[in-house]
Amino acid sequence: MSRLENELKGIIVESKHDQQVASVCGGAMIGTIPIAGQQLMRRIQRFTHSILIDIRIMVPLLLIVITTKRRFPPGRLLEYGHPHQATLPSPHTMKIKPYYQALLALAAAVILSNCAGTTPEATFTHPLAEGARISREDKVRTKVTSTDSKMLALDQQRMSEKITGKVQSIASSRSGPARNYELVVSINRYEKGDAFARAMLAGLGQIHIDGVVSVYQQPGKNKVAEFSLNKTFAWGGIYGASVSMDTIEDTYAAAVAQTVCQGK
Repeated sequence: MSRLENELKGIIVESKHDQQVASVCGGAMIGTIPIAGQQLMRRIQRFTHSILIDIRIMVPLLLIVITTKRRFPPGRLLEYGHPHQATLPSPHTMKIKPYYQALLALAAAVILSNCAGTTPEATFTHPLAEGARISREDKVRTKVTSTDSKMLALDQQRMSEKITGKVQSIASSRSGPARNYELVVSINRYEKGDAFARAMLAGLGQIHIDGVVSVYQQPGKNKVAEFSLNKTFAWGGIYGASVSMDTIEDTYAAAVAQTVCQGK
């Protein structure tokens, strides 16, 4: 019996309710398949993890295999009974074409930039002056709003608290009186994605948080900075399915904090 049949059979044994008739798979009748919700999701994730390799890892590996030239010296690589006579290729004989090196570098950059914990880079429309960076002694209030109906008021409140907490945790000390700041974060894209789709294939069911951050110094609401931050998570496989919007919110909050406290 195939791996898929074993997985489906396990689901049948664990649940006796909400069954529907399945079709014939590979010439063998699987039987009835229960709709088991989260249980079904967990089993499919384990199954796909065992047979699929994330294409984000496959692409660089395939490029290396295709473009690498290895030149071995004449003779056998290993002499039977004399392993000390083994001859290995020199690193200088392994070459990768320059334009493929650029592709490999680009692929690596894409992989790293899309990790759940990688903070996005801010794009400034109003640069933050060094003297206006928020310090530990300053008071900070964060207000999150959204034009995306998928971001509820509860989500906005939670992200506000996360951003304020991140700012207070990484801000550096400075001399001088405390200042008051207000961070206004306008989210224009808030998509939680789909964990099942991410488990199936990288690039599907992506998570997105896009927004514009305005920094005001009080009193007087004097704007001292404005920048946009866009965070996307598109990994697949078991890792992609295990990452939730809560994790991406933490990363987005950290990016806001790093920008207003460190200017980057």
